[in-house]
Amino acid sequence: MSSTGMQVFMGGAVRPANVAAAFDEEGNIKDKISIPSMSIAGKKFSMKISGETTILTRPDPDTGEKVNLPFVNVVVVAMNPNRSRTYFAKPYVEGENQLPACYSSDGAKPDQDVKAPCAATCASCPNSVKGSRIKEGRESYACSSIKRLAIWPAAMLSNDTLKLPVMQLVLPMTSIWDKENKQNDAEMWFAWDNYVDDLRSRGVKHTGEVVTRIKFDNSDYPKLLFKAVRWLDDAEHIKFGELAKVKAIMNTEDVRKLLHGKMYEEEATDHAAPAPTAPAKAKADPDDDGFSAAAATAPAAATAPAAAKATPVAAKKTPKAKPAPAAPSAAPAPVATAAPSLGLAALAAQWDD
Repeated sequence: MSSTGMQVFMGGAVRPANVAAAFDEEGNIKDKISIPSMSIAGKKFSMKISGETTILTRPDPDTGEKVNLPFVNVVVVAMNPNRSRTYFAKPYVEGENQLPACYSSDGAKPDQDVKAPCAATCASCPNSVKGSRIKEGRESYACSSIKRLAIWPAAMLSNDTLKLPVMQLVLPMTSIWDKENKQNDAEMWFAWDNYVDDLRSRGVKHTGEVVTRIKFDNSDYPKLLFKAVRWLDDAEHIKFGELAKVKAIMNTEDVRKLLHGKMYEEEATDHAAPAPTAPAKAKADPDDDGFSAAAATAPAAATAPAAAKATPVAAKKTPKAKPAPAAPSAAPAPVATAAPSLGLAALAAQWDD
């Protein structure tokens, strides 16, 4: 057997110009699409960039061994105002890459690329009715609600040497809304919608005005809680200012795709799977979204453009707004869309800065 074919790519050979000219417009080998994202599978924070997944860890101060980050500090630069929906035809199996049978980006109607929509609209779909699924003897929903956020590690605000893109974080229903959460509320830890309500009550107009800390609840399934830890600032020692950096990226096309683009590619994502069944001791049905499918498209008030600063987040009274500082004349550097050459593992610990 001739070995001629084996030599095509040896010695660093590059694609010939005549081949490129003939096939550039008619290629059938497409670039792999990988959405920059954060996963909460297994109650571990991990990030996926350019197809590479890295669990976020830091050294234990006593043993030096790597431990999973207990929380991450991020800026939520944008969010899809609607709750998206996903319906899986069969129960979730851990480790199985299962694509949903039907899904909706806006929570109003199935996406155009759904091959066999369950109904013309989500409001008329039998899978979006409570009781369409029975779980541990309780009525639930066969079609689950999820929420898509665009997040950026807070470490990116003051460190111009790091190059991490804005990432997608998909929240399961258990992380979106809490019917009764008094103990966590008292410590100012909230499910997402409750968190947005708290920000709104304090005069915050955009989630990008604050650094948000995210941690796991003490539950048997991946449930996230959110807390505001500080305002962004425009201190002179920070190049371009933190607020200016966030405002420069929150309306970009990359962010739009994370929130409103195609929900599923050929390969299923681990965060697409529905949350595991809540334990019997749970105070509220983790699938009970507290809203009707017909109201799924109501926009959230917190998506308005960033406005004036309010008083510290810990204050209870709604503050008087102060004029926002003037934006710097120089535009911030664009956000990187690819993994940095120094490797993701070296950046993992930056998430809790």
